[in-house]
Amino acid sequence: WYANRTDEGIMYAEYFESMVTMERRGECARKGIPLMTIALVLTAVQCALDEWITGQRTDIQFTESAYAQKFDAQLTALETFDSKTKDLDVVARIRVNLLKRAQSCAKVPETNEGDARLLVNDDYAAARREWELHGVEYDSE
Repeated sequence: WYANRTDEGIMYAEYFESMVTMERRGECARKGIPLMTIALVLTAVQCALDEWITGQRTDIQFTESAYAQKFDAQLTALETFDSKTKDLDVVARIRVNLLKRAQSCAKVPETNEGDARLLVNDDYAAARREWELHGVEYDSE
């Protein structure tokens, strides 16, 4: 998906990138690989392992009917792991790191686009003080 600049991961970024919120050092949003994409890759790996379960390769079709439940289980496990390690941003950091590495392998130039800081508590307090001091100036009347 990230072999070069014209591969699927780059051309169809909406399927391979999503915003990830990290809370450990104040809220910060960055682009990362979606959990659904990671679950799909893990399910594909599971299919590849299933092909070798007997010690000799047997062709197994990677179909929705054969692997939908396994995909759902992978996604649920990722979501559970994310919720249980949210305070450390483990999954969020993995998602961001995977996207950066994939884009690096595809030789996509780094951009800071999407590394937007979200408001943290100090920002709310500063906005409140600003409004209390100068709020009248903002009134249109």
